[in-house]
Amino acid sequence: MLQMIRAMPNLTTAVPDLKKPTQIKEMQRRIKDRFRGKWLDEYMEAFSFENRNRVGGVAAWKHAAPYFDQSYAKAEANVVFVVKNPYSWMVSLYKRPHHAKGISCETLEQFVDYPWLTQPKDRVDTVLNSPMCLWNEKLRAYADFQDCCDIPFYQFSFEDFIRFPVKTMATALAFFDIDSTGLAAISMPAKRKSFKAEDLQDFYTKEKWRQRLTRQSVALINQHTDWQVAKRFGYEMLDPKQFPIEIAQEFQARFPAEFLS
Repeated sequence: MLQMIRAMPNLTTAVPDLKKPTQIKEMQRRIKDRFRGKWLDEYMEAFSFENRNRVGGVAAWKHAAPYFDQSYAKAEANVVFVVKNPYSWMVSLYKRPHHAKGISCETLEQFVDYPWLTQPKDRVDTVLNSPMCLWNEKLRAYADFQDCCDIPFYQFSFEDFIRFPVKTMATALAFFDIDSTGLAAISMPAKRKSFKAEDLQDFYTKEKWRQRLTRQSVALINQHTDWQVAKRFGYEMLDPKQFPIEIAQEFQARFPAEFLS
């Protein structure tokens, strides 16, 4: 989605006014001279978080639990919320557990029931009872933001965007009275160069993520999901009895490999 927006000549997703004080610049210079690899990344991440906090809510990380303040109006920002099915979200996180710390889970069932250590930029509690709680907290923040903000916002589902990327994005832009001339779908997902866009569309349009769910994993996702929040965003609870006790053999071998990758 961001690639599509950035390709438009009249739009930007840039965070405004991320100016670094002289003292911060000097500290960054010293750290870059001294550190490499993981520790350099840790420091730079911390600096980024502080700089974003200095600007306000509009500068928060794109996947953060958002909070509304007047920085949005100052930046004349329009806000788009993209929500994703809780079950497919959990399958995706297990396949590619970004920012996971200390986790070694051989099955999705173990992963769903594992306490999740968050990042400061997530803007949620430091430790959550389950990775599923991250979905809860962020969508709860979406609801709170929408209920109190006085700026334009639009919401669509990840599923709709995957099925009809140009139509979905054009509808959002029209809501903001923004010309969508020249809007085009990207050729492939930014983070999965080995995948084609058609593969991703097929996976979600045909709900192939269901093939990765078992009776137990669905029950655990149900247990850890805030269904009051989920129903607000149009998602209903699945019946664990409609799923097999074990996933198919082809996925039993593939799932751990995807996790390790």
